[in-house]
Amino acid sequence: MNRSSRSSVRSTSSLIRGRTKIAAVAAALGIVVGFAATPSSATGAWFTAKQTRAGNAISSATLGPVQSFTATERSDGMSLRWGAAEQQTWATANGVTSGLIYTVTRSVNGQSPTTVYTGSSNSFRDAYPTSRVGLPRTTVSAGMLVTGAVQSDGSVWTWGTGERGSLGTNSSYTQYPTKVPIPAGHPIVDLKYASLTAAATSSDGTVWSWGPLSPNNCGGGYQNNATPIQIPTPPGKTIVSASPGVACQIIELASDGTLWGASPAGSPVAISLPNDRRVAQLTKSTMVLANDGTVWGWGDNSYGQLADGSTGGFVASDSPVRAVLPSGTYAKKVASSTSNSVFLLNDNTIWTVGANDHGQLGAGIAASSRVYGSVRRFQAPTSKTWVDVSASSTNIAALASDGTVYIAGRSADGQTGTGDTVGSETTPVPVRMPANVQFKTLETRDLPSSVYSLDQNNTLWGWGANKAGTAAVLFGNNDSASQYNAPTVVASNRKFAFPSTMSFCYSGGAPTESGYCEFGSNVEYSVFYAYRSWKSPLVSTAAG
Repeated sequence: MNRSSRSSVRSTSSLIRGRTKIAAVAAALGIVVGFAATPSSATGAWFTAKQTRAGNAISSATLGPVQSFTATERSDGMSLRWGAAEQQTWATANGVTSGLIYTVTRSVNGQSPTTVYTGSSNSFRDAYPTSRVGLPRTTVSAGMLVTGAVQSDGSVWTWGTGERGSLGTNSSYTQYPTKVPIPAGHPIVDLKYASLTAAATSSDGTVWSWGPLSPNNCGGGYQNNATPIQIPTPPGKTIVSASPGVACQIIELASDGTLWGASPAGSPVAISLPNDRRVAQLTKSTMVLANDGTVWGWGDNSYGQLADGSTGGFVASDSPVRAVLPSGTYAKKVASSTSNSVFLLNDNTIWTVGANDHGQLGAGIAASSRVYGSVRRFQAPTSKTWVDVSASSTNIAALASDGTVYIAGRSADGQTGTGDTVGSETTPVPVRMPANVQFKTLETRDLPSSVYSLDQNNTLWGWGANKAGTAAVLFGNNDSASQYNAPTVVASNRKFAFPSTMSFCYSGGAPTESGYCEFGSNVEYSVFYAYRSWKSPLVSTAAG
């Protein structure tokens, strides 16, 4: 005969950092600890030949719950401990000294429980996951005929032309950097331009935008915002980066890796990647890097820039499609423009896709009007360690760990930085480096074609076109040069902030000072133990 029973009890346990802070910490963190015993379907003998039973006399009434269960918080996780069930009266009375298996489950904020431990020990440390370190946020960004940069105090400065409000200063042109009137108390840590629209993210998670933007996801036409407006963010989410998306939206990246599309009016809408992937990096278009190293893009695909492997007839996509990268690799950094995308992979190779009318793919392919939807190898030196990439519609650039830059593509405006204007460079060429300078960031612009980089001293350098036709000067130096053929200090020698590296928790919220991510505001632990059913004859004679 088989019999099994179950005994359970629930209780509130104090979560402690130290013995003197039991009640206060428990109230603040809302930890609930539960414990229960549950039967197993396995059959086995618990009793030796010296123990006689005229049947299965043990019953659920004699089973006691897990006793003395405590949850103690440490900087790196939760330390759980409970009394050994083998020492309880029901176990000792029946000679139970081994064979118990404990299971610990964790439920966060009312979600379905997750098993975190199974074993015979009566203690377990439920480790907090470490915070995720994202890629550096952008502090210098170039749009069409306009450039913006962030100073160390979180203020934003722009220069160039202010078509459709793109300067954010209610001006049509500024020859020197001019401060954007973002409301006080919102220091900016991330700035991205796409065409004439800017998206700026504050350290407090608010998002600000200026330039042309649809108020209702393209439903109500475009409005030109000559000064910053605040963009709605999803409730309960902390936004860490934002970028202008497909014409109508600001794309917002939350600290938990979720992605949202927002406009000045209405509530942000979730943008989902397959299999609940989370996002690690935004670009200046609708292409993102997921936390597993896959790359996803949507929107226009006229030039094959989504890298979906197409060989012709490139089709736009309303939902994210996966970029096809070389087998066995994953992306560490991605950049994209209106017609090109570039991927820095884990094996230190760089791959490009899209238009090649100026040889910008850097693959040694002759410049032509042909476009490519499958990736091509960017022929940068393999002796370098590559740390960043950038793409415009005429040039693709790569930054090495030693501070040097290699660029492929159009050179007629000096944007390859070689000191001359050869024309199109179908393989990457090295930028002529100033003495005692190491470049630390990389930013390319579509119109007019130019490149920016901060050096080790936070000085901003630029090269390429300084004018677009008869347009005003664009490098912020108020000079009449039509172009810079090699790196030159720009923006009136003003110092700008080096990009910070963001750390975030995919579980939501910010990491602790120790760099760990707590599970949530309401955590429930349960401990179960399984006991074996047994068989005994109707009449049993004691041995010995």
